[in-house]
Amino acid sequence: GLTSARRVATAAGVSPTSASAALTRLEGLGLARRRERRTLRAGRAIAETLIALNLRSSQWPHVESAVRAVVLPERQVGPESRLPRAFWHLFWNANPATLRLPEDGAYVARRMLNSGSIAAAQWALLHVDGSDLLAAVSGRGTDERTRAMVRNWIAGQGDSAPTAPRPRIGAR
Repeated sequence: GLTSARRVATAAGVSPTSASAALTRLEGLGLARRRERRTLRAGRAIAETLIALNLRSSQWPHVESAVRAVVLPERQVGPESRLPRAFWHLFWNANPATLRLPEDGAYVARRMLNSGSIAAAQWALLHVDGSDLLAAVSGRGTDERTRAMVRNWIAGQGDSAPTAPRPRIGAR
C-alpha cells in the first residue's frame, strides 16, 4: 500500500513516469486498485489514497509467480542528525527541534518505539544506534514484543551499515 505513483517509483527504483504508466495498465487489468483510508500523520487524522495489488483479481494467478520473484532494490539510509517534523508530536514535553542524534538517541528511540506508530518505530530502527535502541527498551513500560523486535533487528544488522529492509512483493 503506497500513496502515490511517485512513492511506487521510489520503491521500485524507476522513474515516476514509468511507474504512473505501469499503474494505469495494472489498474486497467484489475491487478492494482486504489482505496481510501483514514490515518494519523504528524498527530493529525487525514484521508489518503493507497495503491495496492489486487490479489482477488481474476488475472492474479497469471502473474503471481512473476510478481513473487521481484526483489526491490536495496535503499541505502544515510545518517540523520535531526528528528523529522512528522514525529515531533511524539515529543510533547520536549522541544523536538533541539533533539539531535546520536546525543539524544536513547530518548528519541524510547519515545518512537513505544509510540505505537509503525513509521516511528521504523525510523528509529533505521537511524538510532543499536546501543541506544537497547537502552531505550531496557526500562520499565516497554512491551516485550518491542524488546524482541529491537533485539532481532540488531541481530540481523550484524556489522553492516544500516539499510532499509528489501521487501519482497507478494511475500507472505
